[in-house]
Amino acid sequence: MKLKVQNLASRKSGLTLIEMTVVILVLLTIAGISFSAFNNIGQWRQAKDASLILRDIETAQREFLANNPQTAVSNITRAQIENFLPNSAAGLPVVNDLNGSPLTIDFNVSPPVYRTGSGGPVYHGTDDGTGDPNDGLWDTGL
Repeated sequence: MKLKVQNLASRKSGLTLIEMTVVILVLLTIAGISFSAFNNIGQWRQAKDASLILRDIETAQREFLANNPQTAVSNITRAQIENFLPNSAAGLPVVNDLNGSPLTIDFNVSPPVYRTGSGGPVYHGTDDGTGDPNDGLWDTGL
């Protein structure tokens, strides 16, 4: 009785179909996770930009009121605020929510707030959804 001994060195090198499938599935999973994370980063950046705009509006509002102490906040006009914005030549910035709907900046209240086009929900600097009104974050409604 003769036993055949298989020489392991003679096995062809390469990946089997199962090994290649596992590698592709792992890569697709990693790509899916990173795509989701990058999408959230874009939303975070949009909210951060909206928050900075709201902060600029509040600074402009305070500067105007410091120069015009007789004017009530409710009587401030758009033109008066625009003169105190960092890029006053560009006018009031445009901000959209995550659905692409434009938000209106209400600068006749202090601090300024974002409103939906219908005058609906107010997004302001005291309630950002964390439940902590003193966390220093500005709610932009995004």
